[in-house]
Amino acid sequence: MAGSAPEHDVNHGLGPLRAAPLRLLPQQIRQGQAPQTERTGAEKLPKAVADAFRDVLPARHGAEALAALSERFSALAQRDDSIPCRAALEAVKTFGANSARDQIDDSLRTYADFVTRQYELAAKHATRRGQD
Repeated sequence: MAGSAPEHDVNHGLGPLRAAPLRLLPQQIRQGQAPQTERTGAEKLPKAVADAFRDVLPARHGAEALAALSERFSALAQRDDSIPCRAALEAVKTFGANSARDQIDDSLRTYADFVTRQYELAAKHATRRGQD
């Protein structure tokens, strides 16, 4: 539609990361479609990933934020090597290796916003499924 505002580009600010760990997130959401007994632990992991970003990003920046997030996601992955944990850990490592120093914070915030939105959508979907 001519003259309409462009949609928000979720990849904006991700630089070389683009779709690397992001391609794993649809699988993360599909985990919510597993039988109830399998969903119990998996539902908590996307929240843990979103919470890690929420806790770290306001207090730390640049390489310090990368180190703190890498430590948190490594610990999460050791407890449960799930797709959300692996994707977040891969993203943090990629930002550290491929992002310019002045782009790290923007890249982390963009990815954190994306992960948080995915978690919120999955939670909303799970709530609706529980009401059916």
